[in-house]
Amino acid sequence: MKNEYKIDTGIPLPEPKNFYAHVDFKASTYATNEADPDDAWSRESTSTDWEMPDDYTVLSADRYGAIPLTFMPEEGKDYFMVYYIWSTGDSFGNDESSNCEIHGIYKTEEEAKAEEKKLGEVTDHSVPWNGEFESLVTLETKRITFKQVKK
Repeated sequence: MKNEYKIDTGIPLPEPKNFYAHVDFKASTYATNEADPDDAWSRESTSTDWEMPDDYTVLSADRYGAIPLTFMPEEGKDYFMVYYIWSTGDSFGNDESSNCEIHGIYKTEEEAKAEEKKLGEVTDHSVPWNGEFESLVTLETKRITFKQVKK
């Protein structure tokens, strides 16, 4: 199931047109402590390391995890991706940096930085990192190069 968050930052989110970005980021998760075998409610805590790529492809059809674009990017040109990483957990354990989501890809660094700033100012539960056990780890803009169109 795709996470969809309604975030009102004052800047319109990209609306789907005909193209979707696919960013192939990788995650590596490992246990930071083990569950207590004498406690039925205990669970291991984890931490995740994320590797964000320097390029992306564009899909001509929507797929799971695809990011809608409001423009058709030019091959080899740099654009700007806003993404965030957050932690979650519960009363029995913590999952540090367990979630990563790409908010959008923008034509200019100024547009992306403005969106990043507005996201960072959200204090209600309209963002996934504002919860009882959730916390924001990273919110940033990354320069990313368009690579190719895939069918």
